[in-house]
Amino acid sequence: MYLTGGDDRSNGTADHAAALASEADTFAALWALLRHDDVAVRMRAADAAEKATRERPDLLQSYKDDLIHPVLEDGTPELSWHLLPMAARLELNEQEAARLMRRLQDAVLNNPNEIVRAEALGAAFGLAARHRRMLPRARDLAKHAICCGSPALAARAHNLLAGG
Repeated sequence: MYLTGGDDRSNGTADHAAALASEADTFAALWALLRHDDVAVRMRAADAAEKATRERPDLLQSYKDDLIHPVLEDGTPELSWHLLPMAARLELNEQEAARLMRRLQDAVLNNPNEIVRAEALGAAFGLAARHRRMLPRARDLAKHAICCGSPALAARAHNLLAGG
């Protein structure tokens, strides 16, 4: 298995797994690893899935419920910071998009991990790009991050506001 072994802090061979997961059947096998017992395997599988879906967001549609509802969340920030950007790539109706935006807002405002907060903020802008009615909420989250977040989060918020 490509995603086992090695240092828990490394992504192992997640890049190679992402390249292999460009088809629905191999992506399904990768997605199943998000429920693996080993936290490092879950993190690497999420990393590979996120990378694979940058080019093929359509691979995520079958897993929409897993991403809109935080059923895969295991309490580790490493998994969250990959799942949140993937969720923003989904094709959603307005009700689903609103539910996801509430989840992203909660992560930006309340998650103790700065990377999760930054990824949630980026995902909020990604979601708002397809659901324009949500752009004011994404901008409000960015303004909050500028005034109340870490310098890194504030910088990310400035970049997102400049581009959005």
